[in-house]
Amino acid sequence: MTTSTVEIKSMDKPDEAQDVPRGRISACTVGGAKITLVHLRPGWTWQRSMQPIAGTQTCQVPHTQYVIAGRLEIVMDDGDQHTVAPGDVVHIEPGHLARVLGNEDFISIEFDPAMAGQFG
Repeated sequence: MTTSTVEIKSMDKPDEAQDVPRGRISACTVGGAKITLVHLRPGWTWQRSMQPIAGTQTCQVPHTQYVIAGRLEIVMDDGDQHTVAPGDVVHIEPGHLARVLGNEDFISIEFDPAMAGQFG
C-alpha cells in the first residue's frame, strides 16, 4: 500500500513574516523548500530597508526568484547592473544591492531549498 502526502500552506498565514521599511516578506516552508513572497513598495532600497537588519554592506544571501510585478535594479559588488521585470526568472549571487524602480510595487516569489529556516 502506498501513502501519498500533500502539504498545503497559505501565504495569508505564512510560517514567517517580516515587515521591513517599504515592504513585507512572507514565507512558507513546504516539502523542505522555503517559498518566499517578496512585496516591496516604490522607494524601497536594500541600503535603507535591509542593511540595518543584515548588518552587511551588501546582501550576502543568494536569491532565485520569479518576478510577478514591478521592476528591480540589481547592482553586483563588481558594478555589474541588471534590471528584472515581470515574467523574468533570476538567480542573484551574494554580494549585491537592489532597489525598486518606478512607481509600481515589486512582487516576486523566491524559491530556495537551501534557505529553509532562514530569513535574509
